[in-house]
Amino acid sequence: MAKEYGTGRALVVAFFGKALALVWDGDEALTETLDAAGASRLDGFDFEDAGVDAGELADGVYVGRLVLSDDGPGDWPGSREVAVSFRDERPATAEEWASARADEWPWDPRPDAITPA
Repeated sequence: MAKEYGTGRALVVAFFGKALALVWDGDEALTETLDAAGASRLDGFDFEDAGVDAGELADGVYVGRLVLSDDGPGDWPGSREVAVSFRDERPATAEEWASARADEWPWDPRPDAITPA
C-alpha cells in the first residue's frame, strides 16, 4: 500500500466514462495538489483534467475518498511523485445527492467523518 500524504472526500457523478467531482473537500496537502491541477472548490472538477485516477466507474453518483499517495521516484534525485485517486466509493444516498443539489455539504464536515459508510 502506497503511503498516503493527504485525504479528502468527494461526491462524484460518473457518466459515459467521465467522472466529475461536484462537491469535494480535503486536507491542506490534497487541496494544494488539486488546486495546482486546476480543480475548483466552487465549481468542482473533471477527474481527467485534474489527473485523478478513478478506475472504472459505472454511470451513477458516488461518495468516496480522495487520496494523495506516493506514486514512485520523481525526476530529481531523492524526490517522490504523488498521485490523487478516488477510493472506497459507494453509491451516494438520496439525502447526500439532495444536499449537493441544494448547495449544502452532503456529509458531516468533521475530519474524522471522511471515511464513507
